[in-house]
Amino acid sequence: MISFDGEGHDIDYQNKESMFYHIKKISDFCNIIIDKVRSKKLNINYIPENYDENMYLDLVEHSNNVVSLIRDFYNYSLRVLPTYNRFSMFLKSITFISERYAIEAYPDLKENLNSLLMLLDGEIKPILNFNIEYIEFILPKNNGLLSYIIKLQNEIFNLSVFTKHNSEFLFNGIEDEWQKYLKNNYNSLKEMLDDNAMKIIRNKTTMLNVDEKGFISKYDFNFPYFSLSEVLKSILPLGFAGCISIGSYNNNSIEIINHLYGVITP
Repeated sequence: MISFDGEGHDIDYQNKESMFYHIKKISDFCNIIIDKVRSKKLNINYIPENYDENMYLDLVEHSNNVVSLIRDFYNYSLRVLPTYNRFSMFLKSITFISERYAIEAYPDLKENLNSLLMLLDGEIKPILNFNIEYIEFILPKNNGLLSYIIKLQNEIFNLSVFTKHNSEFLFNGIEDEWQKYLKNNYNSLKEMLDDNAMKIIRNKTTMLNVDEKGFISKYDFNFPYFSLSEVLKSILPLGFAGCISIGSYNNNSIEIINHLYGVITP
């Protein structure tokens, strides 16, 4: 938990082109998560930092310490990412996928999924308002604990991308953690991808119109009158690995966003 106000330090602190913007967002998300955990009367293992006021004076007098402090903040932030933390990896992998796929991946969830989702402020609901097999998805509730954990992870990835592109002086040779995460995940599952999955990752976005019987529009030549359940079974490994996002676009359409686009060439 930190307290930080960029105003007065950087006039662009509310602009995504400022490192302070990303640090402030991470700070806000961390504080919200800690407050939500406390409200649930759960223990959280962290050590609050008791900063001495003289520390700030020391930063002014020894500018090299500023670089060290920023590096420390960055490296501590990375520990929250699924790439480095098995708990974050677990939460990321069960979000925005079907209940059935989550239980296939983690059999122990069968008896505990509902209580886990209640704890995390998650829910199981259909991706479309049709009674179609296999599309009961696990989703975070708006402004719930799980949604803020996801926001925090995304903002740390954003900080990594920003640092890679703009802070070569401070972080010489740093990797883009978002691209690293996607490449590792794709390489771990590419042998199990079928033709339907490969169609998805060749496009930046894919829109599937679905009729009330659960079949994709016969006018879609990439998926000629396949059942939506059939296509989802093919692509859910990509969703489980965080390589794509699957969501409803309107009452009868599915939108699939391919995060691998421009990162890997299938």
